[in-house]
Amino acid sequence: LTSVTVTLTDPQVIKHLTHDSTVQGRDIIIALDYSASMGEKFSGKVPALKKTDPFFEGAKNRLEGANSGSSAGGGSTNAQENRRIDAAQAFILLFVERRLEVQSNDSIGLIAFDRSPRLCWPLDRDLKQISRHGNFVPRGSGQGGLGNGTNFGAEIPGPIDMASEHFQKHGHSQSRVLVIVSDGDNKMDEKVQARLVKVVREAGMRLYVVGVGEVIAKNEVDIIKVAKKVEGTVFKVERAEDMEKCFATIDALESSPVPVKAQMLHDELFYIPLFLGMVLFLGYLFLEATLYGK
Repeated sequence: LTSVTVTLTDPQVIKHLTHDSTVQGRDIIIALDYSASMGEKFSGKVPALKKTDPFFEGAKNRLEGANSGSSAGGGSTNAQENRRIDAAQAFILLFVERRLEVQSNDSIGLIAFDRSPRLCWPLDRDLKQISRHGNFVPRGSGQGGLGNGTNFGAEIPGPIDMASEHFQKHGHSQSRVLVIVSDGDNKMDEKVQARLVKVVREAGMRLYVVGVGEVIAKNEVDIIKVAKKVEGTVFKVERAEDMEKCFATIDALESSPVPVKAQMLHDELFYIPLFLGMVLFLGYLFLEATLYGK
C-alpha cells in the first residue's frame, strides 16, 4: 500500500535546470503606408518575393493596364516596373529574412496603415512565420486594392499610437524601434506633433521614417518634423537601392538584453516504487502459498 501511495505522488528527479537568462535582441515594429499613392511606380531593382498574392498581382496588372491606355500617343508603360508598395514589402520581408539567417533574437511586428492602422503581425521572435508571407497588407477599397488617405496621428489612433500600445503590452527588449515607411503627407498642427513626440518618448521608441517618393523627398512634411524632435532618423528614398541602404542601417542597431524564461527538465521515478510494490506483492503471494498452502 505504501509503494502504491508513493507511485501516485509521481516522484521525479531534476535532470537539467536552465536559470533565468538573457539574450541580445530588439523589438522592431515596421509600419507600412498602404494608401493608394503607394501604387505609384518605383524605380530600381527590387528583390523578388518568395511568395506572392494573386489578388495584389492582379490589381497591379490592372493598374498598369489602365496607365498604359491613358498614356499619350497610345504608348505603353513598362509592365516590369514595381510600385512603391511592392518595393516596400519586398525590402521589409528581405530585412526579416536576413535577421532569420543570422539567427537573431529580434522580435518583429508589422502594421499597415492608411487612415487607420491595422496590426498585420504581432511582435514575434519566430521570424520564419513572417517570412512565409509574400504580402501582408490588407485589401483596401482604394485604387489598385490599396487603402485611402494617410494618417500619422492627426486622427487617433495612428501607427505611432498602435506601436506604442503594442510595445507596452508585448515588448521584451529595451531596444524598441519603430520604422514608418510612407510616401504621404498628413498635416499635423503643433498640438498633434507634440502629442506624438510625447507618445514616442514615453514608449522609449527609436523612430525611423523612410520617406518614399517625391512628396517626402522634396518637402519637410510634418512627420519628418516629429522624427527630428525625438532625435529620430529620416531617410529620403527615390530608388530601390536607397531603401536597401535604409534597412541595412536599421539592421546595424545595437541590441539590448531580452529575458528568457527558465526551463526545467526532469526524469520520472514512479516506476521504482511501482516495481518495488510488485515485488513485495508477489513475495507475499509466494509466502502465503508456501506457509499456508500446506
